Amino acid sequence: MRLVLAALCFIAAAVIPEPARAVNASAAAVATRATAPFAVDPGLSDPRWTSAARMTGFTDVTTRLPGSSQTSVAVFYDDRNLYVGFWCRQAASITSLQTTNNIGFGTDDYVGIGVDPSGNADRAYYFEITPLGTRFQQATENARYQPQWRGGAKVGAGGWTAIMVIPLEALRLSPADVQTWRINFVRFVARGVEKLTWGYNGQMDTGGFPSLADARYWPSVRDLHISGRAFHAKPTAAIYALGSAGEGRSEFVTPEGSTFSRNPRALGVDLTYPLTPTMSFVGALSPDFSNVDADQLTITPQVFQRNLTEYRPFFAQGANFINNSATALGINEPPNLTFYSPSIGTFDRGFKVEGTYGKYQSLGLLEARGTDEVTDEPFDDLAFGFKHVLPSRTFGYWTNGAIANHDGLHDSTIEFGVQARDLRTGWVAALFHERETGTLVTDDAQGLSTYGFIDHQGPTHEGLLAFRDIGPLYHPVDGFTVISDIRGPGFSYSLFGTGPPNSGIKDGNAYVFWDRYLDRSGAVHKADAGISLFADLKMPFSVSLGTTQTELRSYDGNFQTGYPFYLNPKDQRFDVSYAGLTYKPNSPAPINAQYSWGPFGDYYLQQVTSNLTRPLGSRYTLSLEYDGTHEHFYSGPSDGQWLRRVSFGWSIDRDTTLSLALRNISGTGGFAVPGTNLSASFHRLFAGGDELYLSFGTPAATQTVNRFLVKYVFKRD
Repeated sequence: MRLVLAALCFIAAAVIPEPARAVNASAAAVATRATAPFAVDPGLSDPRWTSAARMTGFTDVTTRLPGSSQTSVAVFYDDRNLYVGFWCRQAASITSLQTTNNIGFGTDDYVGIGVDPSGNADRAYYFEITPLGTRFQQATENARYQPQWRGGAKVGAGGWTAIMVIPLEALRLSPADVQTWRINFVRFVARGVEKLTWGYNGQMDTGGFPSLADARYWPSVRDLHISGRAFHAKPTAAIYALGSAGEGRSEFVTPEGSTFSRNPRALGVDLTYPLTPTMSFVGALSPDFSNVDADQLTITPQVFQRNLTEYRPFFAQGANFINNSATALGINEPPNLTFYSPSIGTFDRGFKVEGTYGKYQSLGLLEARGTDEVTDEPFDDLAFGFKHVLPSRTFGYWTNGAIANHDGLHDSTIEFGVQARDLRTGWVAALFHERETGTLVTDDAQGLSTYGFIDHQGPTHEGLLAFRDIGPLYHPVDGFTVISDIRGPGFSYSLFGTGPPNSGIKDGNAYVFWDRYLDRSGAVHKADAGISLFADLKMPFSVSLGTTQTELRSYDGNFQTGYPFYLNPKDQRFDVSYAGLTYKPNSPAPINAQYSWGPFGDYYLQQVTSNLTRPLGSRYTLSLEYDGTHEHFYSGPSDGQWLRRVSFGWSIDRDTTLSLALRNISGTGGFAVPGTNLSASFHRLFAGGDELYLSFGTPAATQTVNRFLVKYVFKRD
């Protein structure tokens, strides 16, 4: 606790917040109905752009001051498209090196528009374009969101202009003839790292800029007169044909890094069929698992399971409508989830219904069937979610859950939750409760989980006080649970703002946390306290410092729970202190380095991580990584590992890329199997949406897999 008090004193002295007067969520955006379509003219020469009402007054979310680079934007719409024009004055040199769409976002200058047709962030979208006309997009509903839209940009004296033409069918609009959306505009200037937003709130995410989670702070645009009969979401099918060769053609790697053998599939399909304009049926038959996106290997030792990002098309689309908990958060760890799709390995078929209905309800329902790649046993898994919020967004409730039916095992988990928010004062309160039953839960009273918190959100701070109670038998088979058998309070406080005058700090944030959890035996099962500090300097550097002190008890080597006998308890420290430095953050050529140290269970751990990225002209990129661990055991010899990675990327044209990666891991400590791995991939996106993949090996393997794949995806509306 003394650590937390000392940290709070340091934060108060080191960071001085500077709120800015800016456009907020109560403002109104202007969108004019177009009498005729606009051409994709990046010079914005159409006379209608000259006379259009423009939105100005952008704020830098880092400095909390008016942006130094003048920006204005105008919006038109008709029954088919949204037309957005940007005028960008710029004294600094323009940074624009990326030439392939959806590759390298966040390193070039760009402008973007955020659109939330739902009004409650359930269906929020961002579209961005660079001065070279390279395009990017993101969506809350799908991690693989990639609609077809058009745009262009033109660099001139003292700045640049851009136009976007976004089909309304890409936004999953409700069928109302008169609509109200939330809308925002953003701009990033790489030279000087300006992060500009039109709609501003002090709670906006500066690190993950621009963040779709900030949609609740966006201004509104009202009285959009759109004929629901003029556009309809179209059914789409992605049919793949796959051929493979090589002695390793039957070797595959799971997202967790384990390998299995299975005959590769040659044909499969992913299907999306709109049931309403905002709700869809999603199906998958024999989905491809030959080159599933997987997190890169790490040599960092882990105590608990890693939380992986899901990219498989079937699970990615509409995932937020199933994992819909408004309080899916962790103070010093990933959030617990009743449904965690990476736990489902290779599946044979699945269906899903996902989307929103009415204006303030969302729904998700899925089933996935297959055969476990390790046990070779069949499974049939189901998951669901429902959420409702009031139009004012001051109150909401939700339920979600998962049912796992494996050979000889049944597991069922359901969650109920409520949340209330005072928009005027910034107070938030929530309570949710989960119940697991099934084969592994021998005592229903011990398969429960309850979590509640009160939180205050201000323009320069956020403080949270929580209480968590997780039973020793709560651990959903298809869910993600960091640790079971804990009961106790938790606290966190963060402060963010600009640095003191003449301090050299452009932007800073600090975070402190504390928790103390007892198990059912009455002993301390897990206790944490820590502080992290970050400063973005006015020089081209950012600095991070932090320390976490963790006390963790295991029973017979099990960190989850020792219930019911609690035999052979062992208390260990897992403390980590770190110092990190980044040269030229948010640029096309950053250099990152971090050193961390501290006791880690049975040994004292030292780690170093470093990486750099270098553009080689406008089409080539080179990335280097060098990481190491050193484990000094308190009884026994020392151990460790080194990881070396070289990656090369070639942006052949706007829709074609080639990449090569070589990785070597040496030593016997750390978290990975030693070995050398070479992988290569070629990707081509055709004008109609079809895709061609050529690949050798896989970046997720510990050793080079001698496998060559040719995959073609036919996409049809």
